[in-house]
Amino acid sequence: FYSILPSAGNILASDNMSDYAARRDVPRFLRAGAYSANVSDFTSANNSDLVALGPDWNWGWGALRNVNYFLENNTNPAIPEDVGRHYNGIARFFRAFFYFEKVKRYGDVPWIGKPLDVTDPELYKGRDSRTVVMDSVLADITYASENIRTTNDPSRSTVTKWVAYALKARLC
Repeated sequence: FYSILPSAGNILASDNMSDYAARRDVPRFLRAGAYSANVSDFTSANNSDLVALGPDWNWGWGALRNVNYFLENNTNPAIPEDVGRHYNGIARFFRAFFYFEKVKRYGDVPWIGKPLDVTDPELYKGRDSRTVVMDSVLADITYASENIRTTNDPSRSTVTKWVAYALKARLC
């Protein structure tokens, strides 16, 4: 799931409203008429405002399907319950982060809390209200911060309980 996160070189591009970076121009996604049926974040080759951060930094949903698939299938009874909760917490952290980015960029988005099959009619459902989505995101990040067991990572390369709390602070 770590590929959901922006790289160090793209961290500012992923947060166009950052308090830490000044801009001289209006980000493309805010400009009137910047998009059409043939031009999106990912298809515009000359778009200097947006960096291709991966396949799911536009309207893509593949990363969400992977997280939901894990959450639905992390049910092996041989795995101790606290270990399962820990990894579910990690997955729910990434789902919260995924939706946080979508809501920042698009506002109302559809909440999908399970892996969908290609024939599932929910693939075509409309957007849910921001309240529904952000309440679900808050539930995910609360679960993550209460169940992720890792509290220290000397390499600073994995999600810990404190990273989950930091995201929760940002969400709230």
